[in-house]
Amino acid sequence: MVTLPRKCVEVKVLTNMTEKLSWIKVLNDEADWKGEDQLLNWLSAQCGIKLNPSKKALAGFEEVLKQMRNAIDSLHFGEDLMLDWIDERLGATSFSLSYADWMPVTLREFLPLLHAKVKDDSHDALIQALSDTLILQFSQFVNSTFSGGEESGIARCQGVFRLPGNPKVSPVTSQSPENEMRWRKEIDLLDKHDLMEAPELQRCPDLFVASPKARFCSDACRFGTFQIAKHLSNPDYHAEKQKRYRKKQAGPKKG
Repeated sequence: MVTLPRKCVEVKVLTNMTEKLSWIKVLNDEADWKGEDQLLNWLSAQCGIKLNPSKKALAGFEEVLKQMRNAIDSLHFGEDLMLDWIDERLGATSFSLSYADWMPVTLREFLPLLHAKVKDDSHDALIQALSDTLILQFSQFVNSTFSGGEESGIARCQGVFRLPGNPKVSPVTSQSPENEMRWRKEIDLLDKHDLMEAPELQRCPDLFVASPKARFCSDACRFGTFQIAKHLSNPDYHAEKQKRYRKKQAGPKKG
């Protein structure tokens, strides 16, 4: 996963951003944010304008992400799902199938056709509309989950990766360490090597639509996890691999 550079808030760099707002993608992107500045950079990048909202607006956006994660945790672990916060926000929000004339092209490309109305052209109102659109999308997911009789409809990658420095148990701001520990307990590799509480090894936070055979979010995550598993089972694995590689590159000795 790549951390979004701060310089990307420049509008000239942002004009090619066309991927639509998606609640799953936002939660996955959150793992790359290190503090409020990078969250603001991400929002600016998606909208195509350099945003300068209030701290209250940013905190409100982060709270929506936290509530969605809590709901996913409850679905996954078979707990009662609290939906009052969704009802309250949906009841207080108006939605639209058209874009306001003042919206820049990048923002029109980012917002889905069905989105929360932006009350005015202030940056706080824009972030509020993004939050309300995420809530609308998430409510549609909850509805399809219960209507379809599925357990949750969402899976989380079972990959693990290393973090440098002094990391915490969870690399994601809106995921509580307590809930993250419950997810970590599903990874046999961590349990087998007594690494359940070792923060240098993290479980990949990426979510994706569940399917019967899917366990990893990408081939890269699958391969990285395989390498870590090999090293934990045989600490000399990488050294031996490098030795074999150098020997192969050198070729047979000439007599």
